[in-house]
Amino acid sequence: MKIRWTLANRLSCGSMLLLALFAGVGARAQMITGSAMEDFGKTFNLSAKGWKAQQIGCSLGANVLWPGEEVTFAFFIKPAQPYKGTIKADVIRYGTRGKPGDWWKPIVFKIDDTSSSSVEVDLPAEGGSIEVHPKIGDAFGGYAAILDMGDLGRAFGCT
Repeated sequence: MKIRWTLANRLSCGSMLLLALFAGVGARAQMITGSAMEDFGKTFNLSAKGWKAQQIGCSLGANVLWPGEEVTFAFFIKPAQPYKGTIKADVIRYGTRGKPGDWWKPIVFKIDDTSSSSVEVDLPAEGGSIEVHPKIGDAFGGYAAILDMGDLGRAFGCT
């Protein structure tokens, strides 16, 4: 069987080779996000000891909100041992700026504390779901919900 190298075949092969080449280049030049950003833990004073939080829901469908909008976030909390007490949700307004010499790695900084709300919980060691109703700030920008379990520390909830 002989392959016939038409112009269309040559262009397709050349396009695939260029895509493979650029895919490798793009992977090395990806913007860093989330906890990998510089000063992320310091900015939000994260210090959770033996527990984790995972966002599992948002009453508005997505975490893109208008200033002052009311929202309910749902989280799954997995404590190291049963926990009965208060979980506070602090809303922090934050920003990012480019790092001199490495603009692919942003630096996170705190603008101000916006609000806080709390909920009483009785969580088994297997974990459980909670809902918090924080007040989002009145200005456009980035906001983070940080969950605080007192002596057990603070964990990132969502942005």
